[in-house]
Amino acid sequence: WHHPDFPRGSPGGKTRKPHPNLNRYITEYLRKQVTELIQNYGPLIVMWFDVPQDVGPELGKPTVAMVRTLQPDILINNRAYQGHGKPVGDYDTPEQRVGGFNRARPWETCMTICRQWAWKPNDKLKSRKECLQTLLRVAGGDGNLLLNVGPMPDGRIEPPPVERLQELGQRRTHYRQGVYGTRGRPVKPVQSGPATCQEQPLDQCVMHVPDTRTPR
Repeated sequence: WHHPDFPRGSPGGKTRKPHPNLNRYITEYLRKQVTELIQNYGPLIVMWFDVPQDVGPELGKPTVAMVRTLQPDILINNRAYQGHGKPVGDYDTPEQRVGGFNRARPWETCMTICRQWAWKPNDKLKSRKECLQTLLRVAGGDGNLLLNVGPMPDGRIEPPPVERLQELGQRRTHYRQGVYGTRGRPVKPVQSGPATCQEQPLDQCVMHVPDTRTPR
């Protein structure tokens, strides 16, 4: 959004620049940056593109091909370009929400542990219950969870998010059998909560039990 050749600008890509040149931005800037990341800091696990505003297949597909030439085994998310309804990349990335149940195509919920992606002093932190339920719902939908934590300017992580992650790790150990090495249950989650399965039994992660008692 800050580059003069990219058509959109801040905030959020909602403004238009007077003299953009998207082709030059992709070919002379973005691809060189991507090449530098892979060649100087690789091998990488994943190339995670973001907000492909105005970038269509005619520019995006050659970029993806270049990435795979530089590192054939790399994973690429679905935001290298606008796919116009067709699947892009190796997996989908629902943002700030739990993705729908899907065992046919890999997906990863990307969600902030606070309210925004970048660090903000005293930003409101999601509760332990909310983080844990998000993890279990993602597992039950056969997805992966990317829980974003924004570092401070000096690279450190504020103590509250660290404590929340430690709590989540402790609770995840409790739910290990229902999370590790599992797939989303091969039927859609029911009202009482999501379910995961291994080769044998189903593990039902119950997060809410409706009150069926007769009112007095």
